[in-house]
Amino acid sequence: MYDWKMQFSKHTLEQGRTYYEQGKVIDLEEKEGVWTAGVLEKQRYDVRLSPRKEKEGYLMSCRCPMASSGAKCKHMAAVFYAMEDRKKEQSSPEGGQEQSAAAGGEGQEQ
Repeated sequence: MYDWKMQFSKHTLEQGRTYYEQGKVIDLEEKEGVWTAGVLEKQRYDVRLSPRKEKEGYLMSCRCPMASSGAKCKHMAAVFYAMEDRKKEQSSPEGGQEQSAAAGGEGQEQ
């Protein structure tokens, strides 16, 4: 199983986790295995995570200066945390029920 955290330094993971927990990851979407999201800092940084075809792992891109230099950035890590949680929600029977109740149960007491 692919451990995406091995691609990042401890400090970058901590920063990414903080950004994720602070709600700075927005517009998270998955289409045909490719994940995209924006991460809000002083400006919005768009991140794209594409699964590799030949081997495990992801091709990662971000428009921040750190990623432009070829490094793995905190924005990428933040999106991985969001992706990981979204996958857990989708695979959890409780997660699906909560989403259905929230979507259809607005204004109703339970």
